[in-house]
Formats: sequence, C-alpha cells, structure tokens
Amino acid sequence: MDLNKTTKRLCTAVAVTAFLAFWTWASTEDYKETVLYNMPHEAYEKIYSELGHGCTDRQIIDKYLSNQEYYDNLY
Repeated sequence: MDLNKTTKRLCTAVAVTAFLAFWTWASTEDYKETVLYNMPHEAYEKIYSELGHGCTDRQIIDKYLSNQEYYDNLY
C-alpha cells in the first residue's frame, strides 16, 4: 500500500472526526444558551440555590427540563 495514499486517508478521517466533534460541541453550546435565555430568571435563581455554588449550566438545564412546568409557574 502506498504511504501517501494511507496518509491521505488518515488525514481525511482525522479531519472529518474533528469537524464532527466541533459541530457537536457547538450545537450543544447553542442549545444550552437557548434554554438558559428562555428560562425565567426566578427559575434559574431557585435551581441555582438548590444545587449550590459549584453547579454547571448543564445541571441547571437538566433540573429545569425535568420539572419545567413547576419552575415556569414559580412566580
């Protein structure tokens, strides 16, 4: 097998994998930003106080989406 052909295939596979990883990460960040933007401020504060100071946005989003109706009707 030709080394140049193997190198070309390997580079293509790495580039495609990197592109898909970046696209997945960017999509996830966009989704998190959209959920946080549309979440009522009171819900965010309540969840943040329940989870504590070290919580991540992902934890806040998961808790909010698990009981969205409750948090949307807090105030």
